[in-house]
Amino acid sequence: MREIYIGDQIIIDNTDEMLRVLEKESGIPNIDINDVVDFINKEKATKFYFDSAMNGKSETLTLGRDIKYLWCDTGFTDTNGHALFISMIARDGYYSGHFVGIGVYLAGKIADYFPENRKEIFDNEKKFRDKYEKKIESRTTKHLNEQYGSKRVITPKPSSFPIPNKNNEKDLKEYWESGPAEITKEIHNMLLVNNWKTIKGLDRYIKTAGTRAYQLVGENKTDYCLINKFGSVVLNTGLMDKFGTPIYVMYKKHLGFKTCIPYKVIESKTEYIKEGFISKASDNTELRPISFFDEDDRFDATIEQFDITPKSLSHIIEERKARFPEETKTMSDMMMASKIRQALEIGIKLQQTDSSYAKPIYSTTTGAITWTLPLHINRDITEEPELVLAVRKTSYFYEIKTILPYDDELKDRLTALSLYGRLW
Repeated sequence: MREIYIGDQIIIDNTDEMLRVLEKESGIPNIDINDVVDFINKEKATKFYFDSAMNGKSETLTLGRDIKYLWCDTGFTDTNGHALFISMIARDGYYSGHFVGIGVYLAGKIADYFPENRKEIFDNEKKFRDKYEKKIESRTTKHLNEQYGSKRVITPKPSSFPIPNKNNEKDLKEYWESGPAEITKEIHNMLLVNNWKTIKGLDRYIKTAGTRAYQLVGENKTDYCLINKFGSVVLNTGLMDKFGTPIYVMYKKHLGFKTCIPYKVIESKTEYIKEGFISKASDNTELRPISFFDEDDRFDATIEQFDITPKSLSHIIEERKARFPEETKTMSDMMMASKIRQALEIGIKLQQTDSSYAKPIYSTTTGAITWTLPLHINRDITEEPELVLAVRKTSYFYEIKTILPYDDELKDRLTALSLYGRLW
């Protein structure tokens, strides 16, 4: 992490992350950190000191025992004209930090640490906000936004996913197959744990969550999502950022293809208010991580519950022969059928001991769950399988539907429903 010093006692401890958020909130790309540092050092009223209840303290070069926070004015405002500050925590002889936000957002962070002072903190933040314009009157440059001129982008950056037109199958296909959009790249850089083999796998997961959101809204399962009056949805994606915070994404509803399109990452309660998901008086932004399962979807079958028909074996062994490794293609049909039955029996036994052994795949077309079990042909069971058996429950029994190559694409699809688990 790149550190930047502002004088001798102030340290931005993660400059790249600070700039990323500052550029996003201000709508201004390619902000020069030197402009921020010069602004803080040279302009008047750029440093504000607070105690644990956000009572303002006199500016001083000596760290007072009652000072807990220092807010440094970045010189930039957000797209609604609210000043953006870097919040610094008082350490042993210096201040450090990198969190960027408007006053009410940063006050919320203080309240998280000192909940007993919550009411006083927000009262004091309002008083600070009311006095802020008076405090900066003597500045030569009040804010840096105008200095960046036409570079400013007033509206939040959308997902840049192609939005499919109604009943246009070509557009729908392009939507699912298009390269990673800006929102995917943004989330990719935020992740605490990244188990995907490729960023394309993460991209598909974010889109898939949108399809599941459409279904959850239809089922009125609002403990998983917030909905505004326009039908847009906020989801807890189940992903976590580098600070262990859930990643929430706003999706816009698309009726033509019964899905929700990823639009932007929601990072503060202020954004919930701006987008119409909660009122100013509400604090209800906690959502359960998205679930792709209904209770009936769980896989707990015995071998007796499988209907292994000659037709299903013929489909796998004859029609899907091209998917088998080259060295197995000379194996007799009888031997291959035996391998399939053996893999299924062992997989069921291991699933009964460890319920995470069978891995689910979610269908964005039907909303159904397909279960997968490893098919080891020549490899040992402790190694990666050559292939995977795809299993689905019908009205009365489970059936083996097909086999799938155990490649990076499939691994990413499996990871989508096993975000922090290990694959085989």
